[in-house]
Amino acid sequence: MPLSDTAVRQAKPTGKNFTLKDTAGLALFVDAMGAKQWHFRFYWSGKQARISMGVYPAFSLKEAREAQDQARALVSQGVDPRANPVRPAWLPVRRPRTPFVLSSTTGGPSGH
Repeated sequence: MPLSDTAVRQAKPTGKNFTLKDTAGLALFVDAMGAKQWHFRFYWSGKQARISMGVYPAFSLKEAREAQDQARALVSQGVDPRANPVRPAWLPVRRPRTPFVLSSTTGGPSGH
């Protein structure tokens, strides 16, 4: 049976990790401390695989289902969604930090 917004919102920690299954591979993972994360399970090369899709409540049930639809479309096209992460347009892409190195002669940033 599909999850409802109420069931997702009211899922409370039990002291153990547990999963609430939605439909077609989408599930809400609830850890022992109560953090909630969306996962999509699918088969790739004959093996079960999983991709994390977002953290609840920042990523709603509706958004998780939309991302799941996109990921399923990739799988049906023969594309591994783990290689092409499904992210909502509003979620910023993390960029690697530029290392800050002090110059040994001036004490300032190197190269300046």
